[in-house]
Amino acid sequence: MTNLLPPAAKKQIVFEYWVRVFSVWVILWSVCLLISAIVLWPTYVLIVGSSEAYADSVLDASERTAQYESISQVLSQATKQAQTIVINDRQTKLSVVFTAVENAAGSEVDLSGVTVKRNKTAIDPVQVQGVASNRQSLAAFKDRLETIPYVASVDLPIENLAENQDIVFTISVIINNDAL
Repeated sequence: MTNLLPPAAKKQIVFEYWVRVFSVWVILWSVCLLISAIVLWPTYVLIVGSSEAYADSVLDASERTAQYESISQVLSQATKQAQTIVINDRQTKLSVVFTAVENAAGSEVDLSGVTVKRNKTAIDPVQVQGVASNRQSLAAFKDRLETIPYVASVDLPIENLAENQDIVFTISVIINNDAL
């Protein structure tokens, strides 16, 4: 029966046929895509909502981390300062050593110098220079230095005892750092 149609009509029928086939396929694909979009919409909404919630959570966590880091730095500095204070508090003041040596000198011994050196953990031997009026006052000064609780020993060289009066002396006083 298609043979009875003129060629121009036959072309138009074929064209309409393909337009209808194409239209049906487009409509079918559109319906499938619409159904897929409807089915996937709740998942999309859930993912977007969750990502926003997690973004807020990440923002809060990053702010807290920044706060914790700043607090950690402040705490670290405070700890270092506290350690320095504790170390300085445990160290004996050198003025205590000076005062004890001056008190031990008495009236017959004239001190010209007291040299005290401290390393990081202890006090090095103290050098005491001066002039004693006689041997007895120098020996008494040595004995008074030995009675100080934190003095381990007193080294008085023999040549300091060679003279009778106006004895120039240098005494080395060894400090017991544990007793301080």
